[in-house]
Amino acid sequence: MKLLQYTGLTLVPVTLFGVTCNGLVVLAILTNRTLKDSFVILTGNQAIFYWIFGMVYAIYIIPMLVFDSKFMMEKSHYAGYLLLMCYDVGVQAHFLVTVNRFCAVFMPMVYRSLFSAKLTKLEVFTSFLISFTTLTIFFQFLPCRCYYGEEDLSFIFNDYPICWDYDAIDAIKVCSMCLFNVIVDTITIWKVRKIRSSQTTTKFQKKEIDYLQQSFVQALFIFISIPAIYIVPFFTTTPLASFIMKTLFWGSIHAVDGALTLYFNAEIRKSLAKQFNLNKVVPESMQRAS
Repeated sequence: MKLLQYTGLTLVPVTLFGVTCNGLVVLAILTNRTLKDSFVILTGNQAIFYWIFGMVYAIYIIPMLVFDSKFMMEKSHYAGYLLLMCYDVGVQAHFLVTVNRFCAVFMPMVYRSLFSAKLTKLEVFTSFLISFTTLTIFFQFLPCRCYYGEEDLSFIFNDYPICWDYDAIDAIKVCSMCLFNVIVDTITIWKVRKIRSSQTTTKFQKKEIDYLQQSFVQALFIFISIPAIYIVPFFTTTPLASFIMKTLFWGSIHAVDGALTLYFNAEIRKSLAKQFNLNKVVPESMQRAS
């Protein structure tokens, strides 16, 4: 077998894990009508697009590599377009989640109106529309293509100045949003701890604390991932290192995100336990918010 085919096999466990985790999050939200608050809507938005991201890996990328399909390699820019779309929407979703938690703590009155169920859905749609419009212009109407390079073992842009411009702008956008998320979530956590320590009664429900922890840890993970995706590849010279830093690590982001949601979000875990009648067998470690 070629190295290319072996790399395809290494993507299987990560992809399966990510598709399962995000699929469970989506299932829990869609089948439980009580999960209607703005944070859950934003979490569901993330999970749907990260699930699609994982499915593109499962249905297209892995078979393309394992079977060494030249035809699929030539058409890989369509998969690249979808992956960029899902990733971009996911990054913007994290930004909205951070703003959501900040407003809930610092501006509760504004939060109730700004993140009503109807407005939250509008914000989610607007975020998707921004990503869809931008990526469609660059990768469908303009000559940019994000395709899988057989020699590089990773997705790369074709050699046009307009593609370099997009890559630079996107890197700045992602880095700025991730830095914003970590800083603002840290400030929000500090504020919550200060409020809780100064009062005899707990003002914030355990659910709200879990939401904030989920937002912070997810934002921190993506922030840590930035060097692996955008910086380290500049210092690697081997295709295998490029595969690990780009293809494998890029694919793992959606998987970890879904797993963190399941770990921190007790409401989603309870919904899943009810769906699968697991209330009596859920491990104590998973009952964190009970």
